[in-house]
Formats: sequence, C-alpha cells, structure tokens
Amino acid sequence: MKTLFSTIQRGWPETRKQTPCEIHDYWNYRDELSEVDGILLKQDKIIIPLSMRGKMLERIHESHMGIEKSKRRARDIMFWPRMNEHIEAVVSKCKTCQEYQMSNPKEPMVQGTIPSRPWEMVATDLFRWEQNNYLIVADYYLRYIEVVKLENTTSRTV
Repeated sequence: MKTLFSTIQRGWPETRKQTPCEIHDYWNYRDELSEVDGILLKQDKIIIPLSMRGKMLERIHESHMGIEKSKRRARDIMFWPRMNEHIEAVVSKCKTCQEYQMSNPKEPMVQGTIPSRPWEMVATDLFRWEQNNYLIVADYYLRYIEVVKLENTTSRTV
C-alpha cells in the first residue's frame, strides 16, 4: 500500500512495465485512484489493503446473502483488484450457505383439478370500478364470466 500511495502522489509511470510489480494490479485503475487524508480511494470507494481483506470478506458475508448481494454490498463501499473473485470463493465455500441453499427450493406448479362440466367449479371476486361495486364469477370449465353490479358489499347482498 505504501508503494501504491507514493505512486499516486508522485504520478504513474508511462508504461506498466515501469510500474513496481507489487502494484501492477492497480495499473488499469490508475486514473480512478486518489488519496484523501491518507486514505487511498478508487473513485469514492476505499481501497482495502491485503492484510484487511479477510476481515472485510467476513463482514461482507456475515449475513449470508449469497454471491450477488455480497458483491453488490462490497462494491458500494470498497475496492481491491479481483474483489469479485474473492467474494465468490468465500461464499461458495461457506458451509452455512451450502447447507441452507436448497432449503427453499422452487415449488413445482400444482395442476388444479379440471372440472368435468360447466359450473362445477367457479372463481369469484369482488371489485370496485368507477365508484361502483361488482361481483365477478368465472366458470373454470367454459371460462365463462358473469359480472353483477352490487348496491353494497355486505354478505347478504353478495
């Protein structure tokens, strides 16, 4: 980080080959890097030194949000080269995430029973349109719809 700090302050070399090898990973971001009050930034994100990355990865993933949400959370506030790869590695190796990943699988669509004759099975609903109350009844067999205007929506009227 000291090498990166001094390079940002005095200016980047003309070519990547002239750049110290320990900061080669930052070459592509050199125009976005700055220093403010001793803190290194990539645009408005704090650059995390190697010694703190493990702790930051723990904090990013402490709520076990999954890979994409963890990456999004990290990208909002911090940066280091190949951060996305490191987050993916941590989340994919997380025992808690692996254990509960499939605990909420997508439920297969359940096919309803198909009626054998008209008006055997109907659906009903109440709705309001242009200050008026309506009852709609739909027949599942014929897909026929009846709509009735109601004076009010009391149980007796319905």
